[in-house]
Amino acid sequence: MSEGLIAIAGTENEAREADIIFVHGLGGDAWSTWHPQGSTSDTDFFPMWLREDFPNFGIWSMAYDSSPVRFKGSEMPIVSLADYIATELVDSHELGEKPLIFITHSMGGILVKQMLRNAQDYGDSYRKSMVAQTKGIVYIATPHSGAALASLLKFLGLITSVNTKELEASHPRLLELNRVHRSNEKLALIPIRVFGESRPTKGFMVVDGATLDPGIAEVTPTILPNEDHISISKPQSKNTTLYKAVRTFIKRCLRNKQPLPNLKATDRTLQTKPIEVNTYIDKGNYNENIGGNYINVEGNLIQQSQDDSGINPKKKTLNNLPNHGASNFVGRETQLQELDKLLNNNQQVAITAIAGMGGIGKTELALQYALQSQDKYPGGVCWLKAREADIGTQIIELSDIQPPDEFDLVAKVQYCWRNWQDDRKLLIVLDDVLSFKKDYYQDKIDPYLPPPQEKFKVLLTSRQRPGTNIKTLDLEVLSPEAALELLTELAGESRINVELQLAKDLCEWLGYLPLGLELVGRYLDLHPTFTIAKTLERLEKQKLKAKALLDPEQADMTGQLGVAAAFDLSWSELSAEAQLLGCYLSLFSDEPFAWLWVEVVYCQAEDETEREMEIESLEELRDLELLNLHLLKLNGEDDNYQLHSLIAQYFRAKLEATKQAEEKKQAFCQLMIYIAQSIPQTPTLRNRSRVTLAIPHFSNVATELIDYVDDDNVIWSFMGLARFYKGQGAYNRAGQWCENNLQICRTRLGEQHPDVAASLNNLAYLYQSQGRYEDAEPLYIESLEMRKQLLGENHPDVANSLNNLAGLYQSQGRYEDAEPLYIESLEMSKQLLGENHPDVASSLNNLALLYQSQGRYEDAEPLYIESLEMRKQLLGETHPSVASSLNNLAGLYQSQGRYEDAESLYIEVLEIAETILGEKHPSVANSLHNLASLYNSQERYEDAEPLFIEALEIAETTLGENHPNTNTIRENFNYTVTMRLLQMPEAELKELVPPEVFEQLLQYKKQLDNNE
Repeated sequence: MSEGLIAIAGTENEAREADIIFVHGLGGDAWSTWHPQGSTSDTDFFPMWLREDFPNFGIWSMAYDSSPVRFKGSEMPIVSLADYIATELVDSHELGEKPLIFITHSMGGILVKQMLRNAQDYGDSYRKSMVAQTKGIVYIATPHSGAALASLLKFLGLITSVNTKELEASHPRLLELNRVHRSNEKLALIPIRVFGESRPTKGFMVVDGATLDPGIAEVTPTILPNEDHISISKPQSKNTTLYKAVRTFIKRCLRNKQPLPNLKATDRTLQTKPIEVNTYIDKGNYNENIGGNYINVEGNLIQQSQDDSGINPKKKTLNNLPNHGASNFVGRETQLQELDKLLNNNQQVAITAIAGMGGIGKTELALQYALQSQDKYPGGVCWLKAREADIGTQIIELSDIQPPDEFDLVAKVQYCWRNWQDDRKLLIVLDDVLSFKKDYYQDKIDPYLPPPQEKFKVLLTSRQRPGTNIKTLDLEVLSPEAALELLTELAGESRINVELQLAKDLCEWLGYLPLGLELVGRYLDLHPTFTIAKTLERLEKQKLKAKALLDPEQADMTGQLGVAAAFDLSWSELSAEAQLLGCYLSLFSDEPFAWLWVEVVYCQAEDETEREMEIESLEELRDLELLNLHLLKLNGEDDNYQLHSLIAQYFRAKLEATKQAEEKKQAFCQLMIYIAQSIPQTPTLRNRSRVTLAIPHFSNVATELIDYVDDDNVIWSFMGLARFYKGQGAYNRAGQWCENNLQICRTRLGEQHPDVAASLNNLAYLYQSQGRYEDAEPLYIESLEMRKQLLGENHPDVANSLNNLAGLYQSQGRYEDAEPLYIESLEMSKQLLGENHPDVASSLNNLALLYQSQGRYEDAEPLYIESLEMRKQLLGETHPSVASSLNNLAGLYQSQGRYEDAESLYIEVLEIAETILGEKHPSVANSLHNLASLYNSQERYEDAEPLFIEALEIAETTLGENHPNTNTIRENFNYTVTMRLLQMPEAELKELVPPEVFEQLLQYKKQLDNNE
């Protein structure tokens, strides 16, 4: 049987969600280890059953020679095997970018542990990524602390080797491996599930309970009845205990939840039989005591421990939580823990706030915390509605205390707090505090808070940020994974799986906002025939007016407002100036933007002092209103900000209703055009990094706001994007923007216009860069003819078109057609622009390149040198055009056999290209290829090979596998490999390659010898 990682099912799906990898043990193999006993079917067994239950997962099985003969004499076979498995996973199959689940049997578990330990301690970034992506491990009959050596050897029928000695009970290496997995901060977090055998195999208990136990307090092995060391990994059907437990474990692991520990019988909570009661329930919000248990106002029994809690059951427990709460509460486990730490830090009075935008789930988090933490607050929970009703009156009604009538409201509330029923800890929740501004907070909130006593813990929720004296948990949107899980819980797993990618797109469109997700999930649940595709289409058309985002129809939702209605509450608290600022900001895309860009539009006073005052006023609107109400988010440490996608939609709808809508859109477009015009023809890495933040906003202008761009600048709505992507080597994306640009310019400006000619020229250049020469030629010719007609025969743009068309002909080997065009372009540029101009230098360089291609080296050299000196003088020593001249001159020297001169120039070019363009740019691939080709010319094949490999990787990624440049690099690389093989002694070569390849190499060598 072949060795390596074997694809069982679903592995060809590049969009799969996760990978499950089976690893067999000693004496097993990749298939039969998992077959039901008596079956040899490869379509009806453990791995394929998981494929049925997880259709979007890849299923693999690791095959390796597990016989002792294979490793006898090896010093560390387990380590070697572990490295082999890691190489198969990471290097050969590029696993580790998606979540991983390992299912192991016997020694297979040890190999996985050793592999993960090696990857974490000694691996590169790819292997460490594999560790991070390991979401769970199933150990089936794995000897964590060693198996009894004698039993294992007799069972396997093997002679002693280092391999089996390592499995000896309490072997130091095995104990060390187990200790590392328990203590390493990364490895210890990986959830595990342990299963053990209950029957001896051939008279021997191979892995007993002591060696099976991994020594982790939360993990208790599950002993499977009637299973021995062989049968335990061979479940007979999907209904077996092992299979069902593994399936559940995988689901929990990939929902980002820690799997539940295996509880012993003595740890399990026993179910109590219902108690029949016939008791009057008052209209208060307490639990009446029924013989040590309590009945709440709905008549539900609440069990209360009398032995361990220290609570007097005769005291009433306040609990007026809202009569609803999400049953599908996901993605907030960390926030629940953080909230508990903030509230219970041993201070006398713990006042904590949950702050966040409308619809983020503040009330739900507070409610879930109260529900899940009732044991920590034996005095109960006092839930107060801060926005809707008077807080003081609510407290008095809930307290069951009668303060003196002559007291005012504040005094009555403080009387209630001082005379609270007992010393048990009480959680007081003030939901939806309107404001923390001094006048409101000191009048409406602060007077009613409890006195500084340890038993009172206060939790506030608000859209606004509180002051520094209140500890705050800022609530963000859900992670994409948690958002998808919430949508799945509401709409149904089978429904989501059918349109999984669209479901992910839907979550992204909703900005992972819990309120939006719950509304849409419930909407889908109410309409079982609606597809996700149709729902998403309606949302994109109707935005926040879509029925799926309006007020909920079900009373059991914690939030009882639609998305727009929730945002209305925040809008009403903004000043008119802040409202208009929010509307302007909505013109940016959903991505971060620089605040400096906003200042450029809003702060235009010529006087420096006045402009500083404008900036300060603008910052107050931003910080005190938009940021304070969580309508705007600071993104990172830089002065960059971002609107949530649904907030942006809300503000855009408001903008359309204002008189300033057209003015704001025009100002925004002018700003983006100004930035786009700063991108040079060949942007460097520094140029690109400076404008990267603006790219999604350029796209907004080109796709949504093009009608607000004046005719003179229409071309720049697209050319900034095209230049940016061309500078990255992303020619396909650049070409798309050039095509869009040509279409819009023709529509707006007519068929005959200088900008149309420029668009044709730019698109042709992109096609040429992609190797699409036949598509480029007619566009170049059309651009040239249009420029001659519109601008005259003698114009810089005409010279540019002549130069570009000549370059195309040269790329096609049409040297006779190219030369007169180059000469005409050069003479015209000198006449119009002067002898010392970048365009003249470019023409000199191109003409020299043509002469070199024709073998006219003496004619080419002086032109190359003149072009190089001119470019250095005009553009600087490290400009892309200077690098181009150096590269071409090096190529000339190589053609002349001046290898030392060529090598120093090629190395200089490579350093410049990597510095100014980035290490993964097509120009870097060309530089690597040229230097490698020089080494080939010198028969330095060993030096050339790694350069070709790097160049080919870059070219395939940026240009595509079938680009002419990529093909050239691949051909030269293949030649290098061939020549390296031919340099080997024949006897050694014969051992290395298959016989047919050996014969082909010998024939090729004879041809080379004959040619010489």
